[in-house]
Amino acid sequence: ASKSLILDRQKLYPVVIPIMIEYADMELQIRKNYLESLRQQKRLSNMFSLLSPLCIYEMIISGLSRSDAESSERFYEQAGEYRRQMIDYFYDKKAFSSIRFFATVKEEHLVDFKNHEEYSVLREKYEIKNPEPLNLEDFPRFLYRPASLGETLKKILPGVGALSFTGILFFLLAFVAFLKYDVR
Repeated sequence: ASKSLILDRQKLYPVVIPIMIEYADMELQIRKNYLESLRQQKRLSNMFSLLSPLCIYEMIISGLSRSDAESSERFYEQAGEYRRQMIDYFYDKKAFSSIRFFATVKEEHLVDFKNHEEYSVLREKYEIKNPEPLNLEDFPRFLYRPASLGETLKKILPGVGALSFTGILFFLLAFVAFLKYDVR
């Protein structure tokens, strides 16, 4: 792009990007409210599903494998924290006002050109086709921290107890029914 266009973008992005981030935060809040209503429905359905040993077993296994709704929520929360760390990183580096945020050319190489041939000559001169990569050594890294084994076992213990209780209860009911059955 020409020098004037890039300089215009350099002035535009520090204003526009924070607004985009703010709107994304508002959209995220709306999604969180919706997901909270879904969580309440899930809790209600979990209470009703405690009547079925199969559903109890499913809850135990999904909790043990950390693929249940709570583990997903934990991941989403950590991803949200990471998003905030990245935004803070970009603000600290003043990235939104930097030309390198949206272009591969260095600031000292900016020129206005009139036609495509002139651009091709400048591209070869400044080696625009092979830009040097950004240094991201201090960029924050995402590290997912799943629930510990102790937390997981503590979470599934009531389900294991309920499954054991229903197994014993069904066995006793079947045994009583067998004793009352007349074989003649």
